[in-house]
This record gives sequence, C-alpha cells and structure tokens, in this order.
Amino acid sequence: MTENVAKWMLRGLVLSLALALLAPMAFASHYRLAYLEFIDASVVQALEAVGIQTTEDLLARAATAEDRRRLSEETGVSELEILVLVRLAELLQVEGIGPRTAQLLRAAGVVSVADLASRNPEELALQLSAVNAVEQLTGIDPSPENLTEWIAGAGSVPIQVE
Repeated sequence: MTENVAKWMLRGLVLSLALALLAPMAFASHYRLAYLEFIDASVVQALEAVGIQTTEDLLARAATAEDRRRLSEETGVSELEILVLVRLAELLQVEGIGPRTAQLLRAAGVVSVADLASRNPEELALQLSAVNAVEQLTGIDPSPENLTEWIAGAGSVPIQVE
C-alpha cells in the first residue's frame, strides 16, 4: 500500500469516527421526535411548532391529563395520540429500550413503565416473540435476560405520566 493511500484511509477513518461522535445520539428519553419512525411527520411538525423536539420535551409537557388536553388544543393532535406517544417516550427512559423495542412492547400490550415493571419476563418473552413474528418490529426478539433487566430498570424509572 502506498503512503498516500494509507493517509487517505486514515483520514477517512478519523472523519468517520468524528461524524459518529458528533451525530445526534440517543440515550434514555433523549430521542429527537423527527428521528422516530413511529411518529407521523405531521405530528412531529405540530409538536415542534410548540417547542417539543425530543421525547424528554414531550414527557415534560404532557405528563398529566390536563397537560395533554392543552397540548392537543395547541397542536391539533388528539389527546389519545399524545398519550400513546408520551407512554412510548416513558418506555424509552428504561436503559436498553430503543424506539423499535418500545414499539414492540406497545404492540404486545405493554402500555407504560409501570405495566412493564409488573410483567413476568418469560411470559413477556413469549408474547413479544409472537407479536414480532407478525409485526417484524425488531430484528431479534428480546431474551428473557434482557426483559429481566428492563423490568428491573422500569421499576427505577420515575413515573412521570399519569
């Protein structure tokens, strides 16, 4: 390999690493709404118009029924849709649960962090596997070990949504 080729390869690697570090990162409850595939673009626009850009913003602005009613009036997004989104945002607070897993949990009937905290990991693993076989929301079914961690983690997430 020539010296110039090696330099260009090294520069490319450094640039790739820099872009990866600077790219929007998602940690529990810090997802940008625009990056979540399960939120319709018109809903994202309506929420962004009132200053809600992240799942953290959504949790802060829609924690109570009264908050969701006001937000619905401001945005034209139904209270039910806001509740579903804020519950998904709530699930994203659990370490290890990303957007697709939150969708899978929701599709399997897990409606909140408190609901997740009350589940049996082995039974939930079977439910998730059955739902995922039809919906294909994640590439791999969560294992009972993952679920045990998430269930324990759900118990320590501050419940913000009433």
